[in-house]
Amino acid sequence: MDSLAVYRCHLRLCALIVVLYAAIVFGSLSKAWGVDYTPTLEWWRHMVTRGIEAIMDTTFLSVVATPIAALTGMVIAFLVVRKHFSGKDVLDFGSNLGGAVPGTILGIGFVLAFSTSPMIVVILLYATLALFLARSAFSSDRERIIVLALGTAVGVGLSFLDGLLGEIGLYYVLGGIYLALGGYTLLVRKRRRDGWLLMGRAVYRSF
Repeated sequence: MDSLAVYRCHLRLCALIVVLYAAIVFGSLSKAWGVDYTPTLEWWRHMVTRGIEAIMDTTFLSVVATPIAALTGMVIAFLVVRKHFSGKDVLDFGSNLGGAVPGTILGIGFVLAFSTSPMIVVILLYATLALFLARSAFSSDRERIIVLALGTAVGVGLSFLDGLLGEIGLYYVLGGIYLALGGYTLLVRKRRRDGWLLMGRAVYRSF
């Protein structure tokens, strides 16, 4: 493909992007997009009177989140490409999830998860994530089965303790579990870095 053909291809792509944004502006000046194209400034009036707070909030959050997201992306890219550590696949998968899944679907998923969470959806999500994490973190089937069974039992038990101990009491229980895992990892498995990390999580959960 010669340079002229490449130039024309890029020109068509740019024209398509301009048309898409022009359609948004044209739709905002129409009574009802796709039904009634009568010119109106009603939607702009709503934006200025009722939507200005949402616009300001979105702009502020975008300005704050952009440098944080850029820095986090560079750090994750460096770790995934240059370093070898346990859970590398999980970090790579989680960092690409926002780009792979459309924002609308991700937003609907958050709404369903935090407002009305059907048990079947919770079970399917837990099973998928638990299997993925166990497969990424452990090499033998024996370790994966033990971790899945033990982790599921602990999670179900903690869900029952939540009603008895309350939120604060549950944090102390989680802190104790992290402390025990950290001590076991540090003293028995002789993995100092992981042990201290787990103990740090214990202190964080307790306070």
